[in-house]
Amino acid sequence: MANGHGGYRRPTNPAVVSGPGAHSKRTDGAQPMVDLPNAQYGENADFQEIQSGAKLAQGSGPGAPGGAGGGAPMLPAGLTGMGAPTEQPDVPVTAGASEGAGPGMDALGQAIPPDKADATYLKKYLPTFIAMAERDDTPPSMKTWVRNIIANL
Repeated sequence: MANGHGGYRRPTNPAVVSGPGAHSKRTDGAQPMVDLPNAQYGENADFQEIQSGAKLAQGSGPGAPGGAGGGAPMLPAGLTGMGAPTEQPDVPVTAGASEGAGPGMDALGQAIPPDKADATYLKKYLPTFIAMAERDDTPPSMKTWVRNIIANL
C-alpha cells in the first residue's frame, strides 16, 4: 500500500471502453500539448503551432487493419493485393513449377541446375567457384548454381 493507495480506485472521469482492432478508438481524449525544455526565444511558440496542427488519427490508421479511413490499403504501383482478382486468368497457378499445368522451370529464364554427371566434372573447379560465390558482388544466380553443384556431388 504505497502512499495509502491500495485496492480498487474508481476513476473520477471514466472513459468508454474501446472496441477491438479496427474498431478501437482513443479513450484518453486529445493528445496533451507539451513545451520544449530549454527552448530558445521563439522556438516554443513554433513548436506549439506545429503540435496544434498535428491532429491524431481517429479510428484506424495506416498501421491498423483496413488502412487509413477504413478502405483498402494503398499499394505501390504495379503490385496487386492478395484479395484482388487475378490479372492473368489463363495462366495456371503451377506455371513455372516443375510439376503441374503450364510451362516448367525453364520458362523462368534461370540456369538449369547441374545434374550428377556435370557436378562430378565441375568438382575440380569447385574451389574457384566457391571463392567467386563468396564475393559480395556475385549475383544470386551464381551463388545458387554453386550450391546446386555441391548438392549434386
